[in-house]
Amino acid sequence: MKAGWAIKRLKDVATVSAGNPAPQDKSLFDGGNYPFFRTSDVGRVRIGRISSSEDRLNAKGIRKLKLHKAGTILLPKSGASAFLDHRVVMAVDGYVSSHLATVFPESNVVDGQFLFHALLTVSARELSADSSYPTLSLQQIQNIEITLPPLDEQRRIVEVLDKAFAAIATATANAQKNLANAHALFESRLNNIILDCGRGAEPTQLASYLDLITYGFTNPMPTESSGPYMVTAKNVTGGRIDFQNTRRTSRKAFDTLLTDKSRPIVGDVLLTKDGTLGRLAVVDRPDICINQSVALLRCNSQIDPIFLLNLLSSRDYQSEMVANAGGTTIKHIYITRVDKMLVRVPDRSSQHHANALIQSLSDTTARLVSLAKRKLAALTELKQSLLQKAFAGELT
Repeated sequence: MKAGWAIKRLKDVATVSAGNPAPQDKSLFDGGNYPFFRTSDVGRVRIGRISSSEDRLNAKGIRKLKLHKAGTILLPKSGASAFLDHRVVMAVDGYVSSHLATVFPESNVVDGQFLFHALLTVSARELSADSSYPTLSLQQIQNIEITLPPLDEQRRIVEVLDKAFAAIATATANAQKNLANAHALFESRLNNIILDCGRGAEPTQLASYLDLITYGFTNPMPTESSGPYMVTAKNVTGGRIDFQNTRRTSRKAFDTLLTDKSRPIVGDVLLTKDGTLGRLAVVDRPDICINQSVALLRCNSQIDPIFLLNLLSSRDYQSEMVANAGGTTIKHIYITRVDKMLVRVPDRSSQHHANALIQSLSDTTARLVSLAKRKLAALTELKQSLLQKAFAGELT
């Protein structure tokens, strides 16, 4: 540690407390103008300044509640584990849920922004004794150790970090934009390829190209550590089946409790009809079964399974399937509507040519996405490295 630096507990440099239990009377939020910050609000912002809340209390609702001043740092101490390492600074005066700890810096001891940066280096999971559902007590938060240089040095460090973080934020926004652009470009070009190859083909009901369209089992199935895979809608993602996160069932149950309609064969196209609608994959191995959230489309000799996947993945057909989905609160794709969709399918040679173009496009997109994700990971690592150096006295 550098000369003149000290290690202090959080309670020695700030007033550490907690918010108030949320009022149960919903009328106390009617027509409210006073922000009431919850862990969900902190989760939405993640890291930074917070100026608005989803819930707002009225004048009656704030009676007997403590008002917390702008500049107060909020730390989740319970709730969703993904939120526990989020840190925000209140940009306005407001009221706070009891699931949040409040930290108000002592201005003659610690710079508020310096303390905020310091708390970004504190892992809630390391402080909590329960890793499965981490929670923090107020005492644990009060006893967090902070490396504290003199005030002038704190302000210099804040100035350097703020400048660096602004540049990192700009680079991060650009990388995220590149990531979004790569996906958007793929979707646009995929749609154009499908449209171009279908020109001249007569619009025909999809059923004309299928030997079978159905969906999977509705009965309970046992779960085993090994055996045939049980594919649900959540296992169909990114154009393939995510076998790593797919449950398995016993061979006996697979053979005796299911009919053939729940047991796809290699080359069948799977379509998610419940949950996230319209995701597709082609079955590439035997011994899998599907539940009712997944539809099975078995191609006849007129259409290639990969082409059918590409066709139904294109923007226009995706939009049509979602537009025709039924249900009020939860939407479902009905196979009785899917098989009546009018599609333009060229000859097999043209299908294979389109598949090759789309595969090349997919490979290029994957490289762009990988590059953008690596850039984002590097920027996150750089930010953490700067924080570590700052509080080790190594920031120049």
